Amino acid sequence: MNTTRHALVATITAFSAWGTLLFPMVGIAQAQEQGQQEQEILTRGPVHEAFAASINFEPQAGILIDTQPPELIDELPPEQQLEGDNVSWISGYWAWDEEQNDFLWISGVWRNIPPDREWVPGYWNETESRYQWVSGYWEDLGSTEVTYLPAPPKSVEAGPNVEAPSSNHSWIPGQWAWSESRYRWSPGYWEPLRDRGNFSFR
Repeated sequence: MNTTRHALVATITAFSAWGTLLFPMVGIAQAQEQGQQEQEILTRGPVHEAFAASINFEPQAGILIDTQPPELIDELPPEQQLEGDNVSWISGYWAWDEEQNDFLWISGVWRNIPPDREWVPGYWNETESRYQWVSGYWEDLGSTEVTYLPAPPKSVEAGPNVEAPSSNHSWIPGQWAWSESRYRWSPGYWEPLRDRGNFSFR
């Protein structure tokens, strides 16, 4: 790998899960001190999985590549951090950039930890001389073991089938839900928008 690229988006500091995002320049000097050559500092890029991720109702297996990922970078958390009683630093990780055909470092983030949840970081799993990304996720602290389910059927979601009750409603798409020993379809519905001050993790 000739170029190590650092996405400063990942040094995000946020005042709440839905609040204003700040993009401090903390971390540039630390990245330069790593002693790695030909670094390109980016001012935008992917957001850390633990902070925000797009919703995918048709999950697929993680990307599979031939290149071995580099060693994780030992990050020093920035001094700017969130206010709150349950704030924790979540370390960064190497992601694969298909456009550049190279690894991209996603720096860690300060995060207000959702109630009764714990972050399980993603990792690169070696399989038959190739490497596959296993995404991180928020684990329920009450669970004693993780159950791996078969892939769900293709989504049949086609968008809202009735008009919104008001402009203060948001459409929650339907999805396949595991019930006992099989998947069952859970249709979409209109959900009243929540007050940001009363936001809670679901």
